[in-house]
Amino acid sequence: MAVFVCPSHETALDLWRLWSHSHPLSVREFHRRSASKAADLPASVFASSTALGSCAATETEARRLLSVSEACGDKGAGFGALPGESDLMRRLRRFLAYDGNFWNAAEVPWEMGDVRVHVAALRRPGMASSRALRLHHCAGKMPRGALLRISSRLLLCSPEFVFVQMGSQMPFGALVALGYELCGCYPSVLRGGRVVRRPLTNPARLRAFCDRVSSVKGVKAARAAARFIMAKSASVMETELAVVLSLSKRRGGLGYTGARLNELVKLSPGAARIARCAELSCDILWPDAKVAFEYDSALHVGSVDQMVRDARKRDALAANGIKLWSVTHRQFESILEFEEISARALRGPSGPRKPMTSDQLARHGMLRHEIAVFHRRRSSGRPLSAPRGDGASRLRRRGGSGS
Repeated sequence: MAVFVCPSHETALDLWRLWSHSHPLSVREFHRRSASKAADLPASVFASSTALGSCAATETEARRLLSVSEACGDKGAGFGALPGESDLMRRLRRFLAYDGNFWNAAEVPWEMGDVRVHVAALRRPGMASSRALRLHHCAGKMPRGALLRISSRLLLCSPEFVFVQMGSQMPFGALVALGYELCGCYPSVLRGGRVVRRPLTNPARLRAFCDRVSSVKGVKAARAAARFIMAKSASVMETELAVVLSLSKRRGGLGYTGARLNELVKLSPGAARIARCAELSCDILWPDAKVAFEYDSALHVGSVDQMVRDARKRDALAANGIKLWSVTHRQFESILEFEEISARALRGPSGPRKPMTSDQLARHGMLRHEIAVFHRRRSSGRPLSAPRGDGASRLRRRGGSGS
């Protein structure tokens, strides 16, 4: 008899996003956080499990295990059905809402992207998907750290395992962007934006997990994507900038390796007097090249205080020997303009610089398209596992013109 439900793929991803929302970091904690810190990640907070053979493999079993007690039943305000939501998904929402260790239903917005519950189970007779449940068959022993025990009735595919699973569901650029999100600290909607989401894993853990997996569908793409992921992205736009700048040219990027995200720079005494603080952080920093990129958000346009802070930061970094380049959204959207800016910043005005070939331009445009589609689907709540060819043929016919 089944004793656990094991959400996987998109369902597990959305649940981990809820956990990340509900366990935020202060901005100060975020900036001082080591990129390799693991003590507060889900893999350290929850116990690992190998009990996939005891997981529900039918909708009936899942419904039975996710039934909440009559005492909890209807007292939670806001637990009516979401548009297009199945009864099974509603049961899962309510079940987790009353587990205070996982997420706080009063504070965290619900962002589930698919109306069906995705679950993992070992293959056995009688198992089948339904309109409410999408069943993913797993064969053999799960690698260490693949499943985490959330409660007495719920296992959850770990963030690292979800990354591997999504390798079979998403194009390469989107998978890299997902990795940045899992290892990043995006702004939280809680408490007026004074906090950020807690990271769910780090690049070293992702790479190590991918190396331990051998027979799971999607692992080859996940292994390749994990090589390019950096920790501590603080926003969707930082992720897009970093992926486009640092990914290899063969993968559609510009190939500028060696960057770090939101790295704290210790200032010299003179630079500290200009900045009025002892250290500053840069969105993207190349320590060896002493070059930094900062995304200029439209939210700051017209803010006198922000303009003063930006000027002070630029002057202080210059006094510390670091050249800060600002990039607006319009500059980033223009492929040729952004390529020229990045080349001058990271190669210098007289450095060898060849224009992109038509093939490179097509790959670059496809990379931008895949990342942009992933972020649009993420923000709109649409399913992430769109067909791999979605939009690809149209972009190729336009010659890879980009976003």
